[in-house]
Amino acid sequence: MRLFVGLSLLLVCLASTGVMAGESFSPVEIEFVYQPQSGFASNQIALWVEDSSGKVARTLMVTAFTAGRGGWKIRENSVPLWVSRSGVAGMSRPEIDAISSATPPGGQVRVVWDGLDNRGKFLPAGNYRLLLEATLRDSARVLFQASLSLGGQEKGGKREIRPQPEYTDPGVPERNMINEVVIRY
Repeated sequence: MRLFVGLSLLLVCLASTGVMAGESFSPVEIEFVYQPQSGFASNQIALWVEDSSGKVARTLMVTAFTAGRGGWKIRENSVPLWVSRSGVAGMSRPEIDAISSATPPGGQVRVVWDGLDNRGKFLPAGNYRLLLEATLRDSARVLFQASLSLGGQEKGGKREIRPQPEYTDPGVPERNMINEVVIRY
């Protein structure tokens, strides 16, 4: 009985905010192919979600060198767009540890966003932007971005977006470090 009452209270609280998990969001799946690069000043990746005002709602992943080891202070070209928007300079060690991860091994990378913000609360239905930034070599970077309209979706299946890369230096040899980006929701 206590479990039922507790669950009922949880559902009432969620319903009062208008953001029932199953109602507003189906999981957003992000997949890309990562090809590790040799050498210094590369292989840094950040993946995050911004709300319609451009505020970071959730960092889904950022490589450990950049966030966890303070690489953003050492190497100013380490995913600088994420660094400038995320507020990493004001984050506590536990907050940084919660978002940083090891550089993935080469191959297919899959990340799933569950609709939660950085505080663990469900975001309301609305318009969001998903960004994937990677430092390819020194100051050469690539950015993939896509607009998502979440919640209140029409019945009929998943949407698929294949954002195009935006390079700071299109001629950089490491331009294929991140490719085949697909977002499904």
